[in-house]
Amino acid sequence: MKILCTMPGLLGDILTSLLAVRGVAEHFGQPVDLWISHNFKALAPLIEAQEYIDQVLTLEWNLADTGPVYTYERVHQSLGKVHAPLTVPEGYDRVAHLQYRGWPNPTCYEDCARNAESDLELAPGTIKTEPQRAWIVAPLKAEGDWAIVGNWRARDDDKPRFFEILREVGGVYVGAPNEKIEAKDLRFVKADWMLTAAIFASAQVWVGNQSAPWVLANGLHMPKILTMEPDTRRHDVTFWLPTPGNRRIGMNAQEIQVNR
Repeated sequence: MKILCTMPGLLGDILTSLLAVRGVAEHFGQPVDLWISHNFKALAPLIEAQEYIDQVLTLEWNLADTGPVYTYERVHQSLGKVHAPLTVPEGYDRVAHLQYRGWPNPTCYEDCARNAESDLELAPGTIKTEPQRAWIVAPLKAEGDWAIVGNWRARDDDKPRFFEILREVGGVYVGAPNEKIEAKDLRFVKADWMLTAAIFASAQVWVGNQSAPWVLANGLHMPKILTMEPDTRRHDVTFWLPTPGNRRIGMNAQEIQVNR
C-alpha cells in the first residue's frame, strides 16, 4: 500500500507536521511519502533521512494556489478552507492532507493528526504524535565546539540585540546559506538543513525565537532549548512544543547562563 501525506505550510509547519506523519507511518507499519511545496525543497534531504519517510515530493505547488497559509494574522481569512493540492499524483492508495482547516486545535501537530485521521477514516486519537519522543534524527555528524548555538528568524528588529546576547554567552550563530549576518566578533556559520541538524545535534544548548530552526531543535530533542520570543502572540499554547528540554526565557544573557 502506498500512502501520501501532504503539507503546504511553511518551513516550521512542515517540520511540526512530521509528528503526525510519523504517527501515520507507525499506524500503518510502513514509511510514507510527504508532499511539500517546491519552495521548500531544501528541506527534502533531511526529511527523507527519517526512517518513517519513503520519499519527499516537491512538485510544482505554489502556496498562492491554495490560499493563505494559516497564521495568526491571516487565520480569519482562512478558516474553513482546506489547502489540498490541486491534483494528487496517481498511484496512492491512501492520502492524508495535514494542513490546518481552522485555527489549529489544540496544537498545530495535534491538528495535523486529527486531519490525517479524518482523511484516512480512522477513529479520533488513532494517530499518535508523542512529542516526548524525538521525531528528527540528524544523518550527519558535525565536528567542532558547538556548546551553545543560536538562530533568529523573521524578526529582524530584534536581531542585533540577539547577536549581542549570543556573543556574550560565547554562542555560535547558525544561519541559512543566503542569510545576511552583520555582527562584529560573533562566531557564525552558514549551513543547509542537513548541516544545521548535525550542528544542533552536537550542541548542548540552543537559543533563539520560535521559528523553523526552533522546531528542528525540538524535533532533535536537544538537551536545552531556551526560547526567546518577543512576539507574545506566539506564546499561545497552539504553537508550543512540549519537549523535555524546551523552556521559555527572557531576552537576556543572564537567563541563558542560569538555565544552560
